[in-house]
Amino acid sequence: MTKQYNSLVISDIHLGSKVLNHEKLLKVLNTVKFDNLIINGDLFDDFNFHRLNTEHWTILSKIREFTKTHKVIFIEGNHDIGAKSISDLIGTNHCTDYVLVINKKKIIITHGQIFDYYIIYQPFITWLFTGIYYLIQKFGGKRQRMALFLKHKSKTWLKIHEKLRVRAIKFAKNHSGNVILCGHSHIAESHKDEDSNILYINSGSFCDKICHFITIDKSGNCELKEI
Repeated sequence: MTKQYNSLVISDIHLGSKVLNHEKLLKVLNTVKFDNLIINGDLFDDFNFHRLNTEHWTILSKIREFTKTHKVIFIEGNHDIGAKSISDLIGTNHCTDYVLVINKKKIIITHGQIFDYYIIYQPFITWLFTGIYYLIQKFGGKRQRMALFLKHKSKTWLKIHEKLRVRAIKFAKNHSGNVILCGHSHIAESHKDEDSNILYINSGSFCDKICHFITIDKSGNCELKEI
């Protein structure tokens, strides 16, 4: 018997991007059983819908289908700023962060861009890397190996994932959270802070060969999984 989860958490889908692994995303949506679907930011790469291909529209239709039978939460990411009207159009609940309390365990879910000081204080660096990344995608062919390599290297070189983890745990501690779930960095990891006992999980992205997602069971246990 397939396990029924309280929530499925996915992030960094980037509809419209040529590096989206749509096959793995659809497999997760079709096989994991859940009561709530939580999209933790960056559902879209941008709002140029001409970039969406048939597979991307299939994913949107699938999400729309879930809204009729499930609670679907759409947390705004840095690529989704101003997405309230789109959220209304596809029938999701739009928010900037979301909190689940299960068995007295407080689970904070936020995309994570608020912990990325390059976006806040040095937007030129973000703009520069994004522009180069899109240019390489345009001429990168079907496999997009260079685009995937650049995205991973830019995140690791700037050590965004490490800084994001530290700031996220501090945020959870200041808000009496037991668990904090983020995306944004595209680097999946599960880390329990020894000092605060707070669990930090990053759901990675669906823009890699190996993709990740998070399940939350009925007892509030959160687990990072790969596909």
